[in-house]
Parts: sequence; structure tokens; C-alpha cells
Amino acid sequence: TVISPVYWEESIGEHQVSNQGGTHGMDQNNNIFVAIPESSLGDVIPKKDDKISRCGSDDTFTVIAVEDFRFGSKSVRHIEITAK
Repeated sequence: TVISPVYWEESIGEHQVSNQGGTHGMDQNNNIFVAIPESSLGDVIPKKDDKISRCGSDDTFTVIAVEDFRFGSKSVRHIEITAK
């Protein structure tokens, strides 16, 4: 299913890992944030553990959270997805 238009933002980061067991290193913390206007949703609403990808890309991401903001002024109703 293709949902369009959407706002898609990738955040790429990493943080240092260190624990008492002697494990040290860097861990990647890459997230995807997608805002989908209510007018773009149609019948499909992504849910946790769904796979999503950006149109034209072979990379897939797993949805870890979905927040529903379909209330208030009609022009700002949307859902927000966080994926890894």
C-alpha cells in the first residue's frame, strides 16, 4: 500500500556503550519519524510491528510506535509513526 503525501524524517545517531562487564563500543540509534495527514490515510493505518519503506527505496523499517492525532482542527489531524 502506498500512502502519499507524508512527512518523512530520518535521524541517524550513535552513542557510547560501556558497562561493568567490560563491554565498550558504539551503538547505532537510527530512527524514522513519519507524519501522515488524515487526508492521506484512506483505509490503512499502520500499526506496531508493521514494515514501512520510503517510496523508491529498498530499505525497510519496523514500526515501534503509532500516535493518533486525528482530533482538533481538520487541517492538522494526522498520525505519527516512529520506526527503526
